[in-house]
Amino acid sequence: MQSLPFTFALLPLAVLIAHGAPCVSHLEDASDTSGDGSLDPTSRNLEHLSAVLVCLIGSLRDEHFAKNWPQESMSSYKDHKITMPYLNVEDGCFSLKFNKKRCLSGIASKLQLYRPYLDFVKIENPGSSKVDDVISRTDTLTRSIKDKLPKVEESDSSSQGALPTLPSDKTEWERKITVHVILRELGVFMAETYRAVRFINRRP
Repeated sequence: MQSLPFTFALLPLAVLIAHGAPCVSHLEDASDTSGDGSLDPTSRNLEHLSAVLVCLIGSLRDEHFAKNWPQESMSSYKDHKITMPYLNVEDGCFSLKFNKKRCLSGIASKLQLYRPYLDFVKIENPGSSKVDDVISRTDTLTRSIKDKLPKVEESDSSSQGALPTLPSDKTEWERKITVHVILRELGVFMAETYRAVRFINRRP
């Protein structure tokens, strides 16, 4: 079970999103995170970047769903799933077996696994500046983590099994639902990333 500080680290952002607050403007005001002057700029940047991405991805997911299924509830599609990268105990991001370097390495390697899925989302949403923004910020987050941990060996993600083939030859509906699932799962992964980075920054 996760420790209380690790679990509750996500609550401010989760509550913010749940209440429909202006997420990005709030985060811009809080770009100095908690005002902890002991944090180096890179650590603050990782936390801020991951927090902004949680907001952007959630907004993009909601807009995509409302555009394609305006009369339906998102919960009706919760059973549509594909195998996506996720953080697990072996990545060292949870209280059990926590390891800062392994955790950040695992995040970086799995963000790279998400890259072709983001490219698929871009193909299915041509001209979307919000998709471009998510891709750009995700790439920046990945690079920033790698810069913080030079020469780090990326964690082995093979235990998750083969990732699915994107449905380029499927129906329009199947492609749309695939985009929805990618954004939904990426949002979960980014929330886990935000929580992990925040936890790392606040460890003594």
